[in-house]
Amino acid sequence: MGFVLISSRGRRAGLCLGSDACIFLCILIVLAAGAAADVSGSINRRSETVSYPEFAGFDSITYESEFFGYQSGINRDFTNYGRGFAAPLTQSLGWGNVQVALADFNGDGVDDIAGYEPGSGGVTWLEGKGDGTFATAEPHKSSIRAHGIFVAGDFNGDGYADIGVVNPDGTGKVYICCGDDKGRFGPEAAQVVAGDFNGDGLADLCAYDAAGTGDLRTFFRIKTGGFQPAVESSWPSREGGGRLAAADFNGDHYSDIAVYGGSTCPDGFAFRFGRGDGTFGPTADEQRAPDNRATHLYANFAWPIPGARPAAGQLDDDGAGDIGLYDASAGKLRSRVASGHPAYDYSVHLIKDGSRYRMWHGGRWKTVDENGSPVPFADGDHVLSAYSYEGRKWYRRIDGPEFPKGEEEGFKGWWVKNYLEPEVVKVNGTYHMFWQVEIRPGEKVDTGETATTPADRIGISTSTDGVHWKRKTDRGVVINLPRPGSTKLTHHEAIYVPDDADGKPWWLYTFHFVGGKPAGHVRIRSNDPTTFDWRSREPTSGMSQIGNQIGYADEAPGGRLFLRITFTSNADRRAVPTFQLSRDGLNWKVAQAVGLARPQLASSRNGKDNENMYFLGFSTIDGTGKMHCLGGGRFHALYGASTSNSPGQPAIWHSEIGVGEVFITFNT
Repeated sequence: MGFVLISSRGRRAGLCLGSDACIFLCILIVLAAGAAADVSGSINRRSETVSYPEFAGFDSITYESEFFGYQSGINRDFTNYGRGFAAPLTQSLGWGNVQVALADFNGDGVDDIAGYEPGSGGVTWLEGKGDGTFATAEPHKSSIRAHGIFVAGDFNGDGYADIGVVNPDGTGKVYICCGDDKGRFGPEAAQVVAGDFNGDGLADLCAYDAAGTGDLRTFFRIKTGGFQPAVESSWPSREGGGRLAAADFNGDHYSDIAVYGGSTCPDGFAFRFGRGDGTFGPTADEQRAPDNRATHLYANFAWPIPGARPAAGQLDDDGAGDIGLYDASAGKLRSRVASGHPAYDYSVHLIKDGSRYRMWHGGRWKTVDENGSPVPFADGDHVLSAYSYEGRKWYRRIDGPEFPKGEEEGFKGWWVKNYLEPEVVKVNGTYHMFWQVEIRPGEKVDTGETATTPADRIGISTSTDGVHWKRKTDRGVVINLPRPGSTKLTHHEAIYVPDDADGKPWWLYTFHFVGGKPAGHVRIRSNDPTTFDWRSREPTSGMSQIGNQIGYADEAPGGRLFLRITFTSNADRRAVPTFQLSRDGLNWKVAQAVGLARPQLASSRNGKDNENMYFLGFSTIDGTGKMHCLGGGRFHALYGASTSNSPGQPAIWHSEIGVGEVFITFNT
């Protein structure tokens, strides 16, 4: 078996095997449950009680909130994973012919490096500095009794990487020495872990037949002990040779694999991204698909260093796996941190969909093809999605966007450009996604006129499972615009109010521009989600900012109360989440209004690229707007935002999505 290094980001590193021995063997295991990885970014809490003298039925509202981190929802710094890495950093470690591993030995969220000398059993590890280099001044030294193939990872889930040895005698035994926060290692125990290949928080094992067929075998951990039978798969090209490395290269909480020096990429790394089911990379059907969506499931990166041993792990804090090559003859490690085109994740929409939460958002999808060459329409804004069971750990869909742009499929028309601002409402088992499509001056709008200014439209797609969508393309959902060639509809917000007095339960809010100038928010009600008549629009008052989401608390004291999440400035002049309130859904109390306090929710504190929060959403039941009531005037929701230093370019290109939760209590 080739050199293996499996290291997932944060506190949960994995298994690394450092020689050419096959481990398609019976494995004797006693496992402790793994701990969930901490989300990156600072975690903070806030509790605030705000008086509302302008509303009858209650005196104040208490907002209790916790923000999980600036990239806790979508951690997708850039697109084109596995194709972009920064210039290599070379560091002399002072080691000779040792086996090396990257793992987080001190629990700080950044991988350290360890070297193991098989003859003496000596282990030396150096602290990672977070920039791809390691502190050599104070090496940590230990020794272990077992001898064989070096392993490293957090085997007992305590937040500190452990070390061990795979017995090379064919028995499949693995001896683990558990580490503590001082880098000391205790007695051996029979247990083994690897990467989290199915995202369940428990470490699994993946094995690769380098010398034979190139087959992969993934063993999923059983919570009560042991492993499930192997899931067998193979590289589409029948990979052969090389040495295996693994890490979460694309930040989706599934460990991925890479072979260095194999038949696919003899002079570098060939990546295949984990699907969560024990398989990796595109299927044969996906490779044949005309829209090239498979290009985000595999990648090659050339980096020729003859005889080098690959390593992979988390060398900085961006969540994407980084790579290294150890030159044993020179005792040097060359490392490269992941890089690429900014992913631009923005405009969060959340819903509570049964027992789980679902998120849709905008973002760049792909900017290069399978050969690394630029693709047409390289801006690449698409609708992307993820889901979570508790809100702290999100699983991204990586096999493609919700639907490709029309121009990517060869179509022409008003609906083929970039897709933005998804809003999803589920009614009677059908998901209705309202999206904004970009229409530029000189292009045709949905009524056939030529746009003289930006003239974006709102379209709709429907689905029965929230994954496969049918797109309506004959026109946008808003009809009878008086100036169709110079009216832009943007940052819409949609809810479903079943007891609407006029039998129009579909409420669509949109900000609009006329002739390139802002003209404010309006609300349009309809009994048909595909048709909103501009002539029946109602002007709103007090709606601040754009790109947000609306809910309503039916059980609020005094009757239904509408809440709209948006953002405001705090004392540090950072953009932080806040709520606006309305009784009728038309007249909103502006946060800065005299006599009305400004509630603030816990927010991002990352001062590098993600210190502010914009374009927010919060979860309502099925996305209808109805808020989740816990009883006793208490409500619960998740909230999410694009975290960025600015809502404009170029800072917004580096935005990531952070998520938190809020409990809202009405006090009477």
